[in-house]
Amino acid sequence: MEDRWNVSTGNARYLDFPVTNIQGNASTVAKERPFSVSTYYNNYWLPVEYGIGIDEYNCFNSDLSETGDPVQRWRFAGAQLEIWPIPNTAQTLRLSGVRELNPLLADTDTADLDDLLLSAVCGWRETTEAKTGKLAGESQLAERAPFAKGSLSQEKQDFILGGGMKQEDGRVIRVVVAK
Repeated sequence: MEDRWNVSTGNARYLDFPVTNIQGNASTVAKERPFSVSTYYNNYWLPVEYGIGIDEYNCFNSDLSETGDPVQRWRFAGAQLEIWPIPNTAQTLRLSGVRELNPLLADTDTADLDDLLLSAVCGWRETTEAKTGKLAGESQLAERAPFAKGSLSQEKQDFILGGGMKQEDGRVIRVVVAK
């Protein structure tokens, strides 16, 4: 499900998200999942960082059509991608990430997810329906099985170098392997 897409910048500030991958197959970026952006400039792929703020606009004011090379930043602008600075020369942006899952509309459509994962989600749903006597809604499914919608929890956790995780009460649990 990982894929890559190329977008030609021209001299534009706003770009549409691509609808075909680099192989030419119909595929769109899953925008709710993390993805990376890079630009091909002077025969090198360079990373393009997320976020355009006041400091960037003070350097190259896109509202005044000020331009510069290479593209260094990007952000979501509604259904489009805004890049900064507006490029002097046309560049290729490469988006790398997870593609949207293909819809299952016809009996002949192939599922993107593993059949075991789909069976587990359906089995959980049937169990919930049997216990409660009512249909488990999409919100319940997303709440209890976030992997079913293709997105994992974005909740940050503390990590302690050398092992261990911080518990809610502040205690640190470390795993020690004895020789």
